[in-house]
Amino acid sequence: GKVASAIPTGASYQISAVQKIGDRQIAVTVTDSVTRKAVIGIPRSAFGFEINATPAGIQHVQSAANSQDSASVVIVLDASGSMDEIVNDAQGNPILDASGIPYTRFRLTALAAHTYLDAISPRDETAFIIFNQHVDFVNDDLIKQRFTMLDGMGNPVEYNFSADGFSSDASSLRFIVDAYNPESRLWGQFNADAIHPDTPNFTMTGDYPWRGTTAVYDAIMTALDKANARTNTRKLVITMTDGADNASIATRSDVIDTARQIGIPVHTIAYGIGARTDEDSMREVANQTHGSFYSVKSTDITAAFRAIQTGVSFQYLITLDQPVQVGDKVNAIVTQNGTPVSREFTVQ
Repeated sequence: GKVASAIPTGASYQISAVQKIGDRQIAVTVTDSVTRKAVIGIPRSAFGFEINATPAGIQHVQSAANSQDSASVVIVLDASGSMDEIVNDAQGNPILDASGIPYTRFRLTALAAHTYLDAISPRDETAFIIFNQHVDFVNDDLIKQRFTMLDGMGNPVEYNFSADGFSSDASSLRFIVDAYNPESRLWGQFNADAIHPDTPNFTMTGDYPWRGTTAVYDAIMTALDKANARTNTRKLVITMTDGADNASIATRSDVIDTARQIGIPVHTIAYGIGARTDEDSMREVANQTHGSFYSVKSTDITAAFRAIQTGVSFQYLITLDQPVQVGDKVNAIVTQNGTPVSREFTVQ
């Protein structure tokens, strides 16, 4: 489940993300249309670029997995009250775990986030934002403010993982995912979900701090700000929400304009069924910021997180023979069996 795509029968190429990362360098994620995972092993001859409708030469093509290039990723998780809803299968029946307990969106999103962490590169750094009507960027200070914890002997204890909120150590990030899940045993010893083996065996003494309404645009704006401040060349935001925004000061246009200006793609996951998920807005944010959009209904949220993760690890870093300047229209092209697909963006 951690490997990239091998192109299933009938699948075609898609350019799911594109980003300028240097004066002459473009990062391109190529996925297949079935699994949505990154496609590896594409030869240099399959790529093409146009700058302002004029072909541009390619000097070098390298996979991020084989380079020293690092990425900064901010994962944005919806913690509004509707995330407590039970997830149903295609027949409308609750999806149950091995103990017969129905899965909620909270529980499955936490599983998906753990799956993402399973395969992150030690070169890349990850941070988390958890939001309801408020936006919480998780770092050591927030943990001290929000959580009161006891160890196995009943003694007060603190958890420190990162002063600036970013970490390249997956084991240190497991605590955040378990704390996000109100059904993890951090929040009660009889809850449905065991904590990850890398999460300290603490007990939260207060109430779960989230649920409420949905400020997804404010959360994305904070994520863009945090990612943009990092020094890595590749920066991206992954946003999961199960509802339409109803609490932000920022607007969808603010998110799109900001992301385009600073050149950070936003990958969006709309989780749920019906208009309440506002799939159109999440799709628009992804399309306009040169990221990817996923509409997920049940347990396939894990596949969405896994697909995005492969795109981070196996991006193609392409060096052109000429600089790319502000205002240029860049068209990235990749050809499969004689059929080209492309994605265009304007450098801000």
